[in-house]
Amino acid sequence: MKIICGYNVNIDAVHTISGDEISRLIKETGAHPSAGFPERICSLEDLLSGLLFCMKTGTGAELLIEDADTAEQMGRFFQWEYRLGGNAGNMANILADLQAEAILNVPALTPMVASFLRSNVRIPKEGMLRRPTEAASKEKDLTHFVFQFQAKTEADLPGERVVSPRENRFIASYDRLNRCLYTDPHFDVYCSEHLVEFDGALIAGFHLVSSIRLKEEMKEKMEQIRSWKENRPELYIHAEMGSFQVPEIMGYLLEHLASDSIGMNEDELELAFPGRFERSRKGLLQAAERLRSHLGISRVCIHTRDFVVAAVRGLIGPQEEIESLEHGTAAAATLAATGSIMGKHPLLQVSPAGASAVDEFCLEGAKRHGSGAFVRKGDGFLCLVPALDVRHPKVVVGLGDSMTAATFFHELVFR
Repeated sequence: MKIICGYNVNIDAVHTISGDEISRLIKETGAHPSAGFPERICSLEDLLSGLLFCMKTGTGAELLIEDADTAEQMGRFFQWEYRLGGNAGNMANILADLQAEAILNVPALTPMVASFLRSNVRIPKEGMLRRPTEAASKEKDLTHFVFQFQAKTEADLPGERVVSPRENRFIASYDRLNRCLYTDPHFDVYCSEHLVEFDGALIAGFHLVSSIRLKEEMKEKMEQIRSWKENRPELYIHAEMGSFQVPEIMGYLLEHLASDSIGMNEDELELAFPGRFERSRKGLLQAAERLRSHLGISRVCIHTRDFVVAAVRGLIGPQEEIESLEHGTAAAATLAATGSIMGKHPLLQVSPAGASAVDEFCLEGAKRHGSGAFVRKGDGFLCLVPALDVRHPKVVVGLGDSMTAATFFHELVFR
């Protein structure tokens, strides 16, 4: 199985932050974070404002750092653990673990990036596929600073105490290439010339486009994807959304992207349907079907902490979709529990809220299959699968990528 993976790859510098660190940083620097969520990061105050907003609400988000000095400050203030980042890079590694051949675009293939990529991921260079370490060059790493926080993390601020209701992450990115969807010309040529060899394409990274002015870069990539689909109609293309800096960009992307399937979490769905759906099992199922029907595509998938819903028409049967989603949720839970989808862990339990959602779905007429359930809707199906419960996660970044890649792989197996 051969799969295109584009477009974003970077280095994640990860730090699990404590409330004491935040309080101390505010005291030492005299920073005055605001109560709202900033549009971008131009200062330490902006960073703290975004982080504290995510902690208060228990949500995840990503913002771009606008200047090198602020990025350098972050590098000095915290102890970082470095790992591979970027949706495309993460998904390529998952696919490689599953023994697929992942052909990856890497905007800056540095020695550090190459060291984190699986040896069986392939990088196009001069018409040939090379191992990551064979293709690496001495470019500067594109670094995304990932602040993980745990549930019940407490930070004492002047006149306020912030307590996070759940674990999540806030990402601050200083990235000159991924934000304009740069692709290596060798990748573009190889995909075009060898398109007949590919079974699928996993596409992500559009959320890093930070300005309407960069729509031209998006148009170029959308034309590339459209050409893949026109020249190989059986190519299964899934596009994963993200935390968009500018909501209008997501709307533009959804209306013009020639993919068969799209995926997102419930925070990202809010950008597509602002205030027009309930964050409940029923509300998410309805929103998935409405969005699928509106876009005229074959699949919309929404993944949440407790369950995953999918509106599907024509790709594979509902039983196969549920089994694919079960592989996806297992991969994400294993990564969260152990740090690797290949890790060993005690038997993970189904999320109680997810199990209840399946029970309610069945009371409304859905049919059970495996851990999930499905119901016919028009000329397609609505599917629901519970997530697995990880009480003390080692990792909270990249879980959606793992779920998406493992689900996509098994969907291709069933096609």
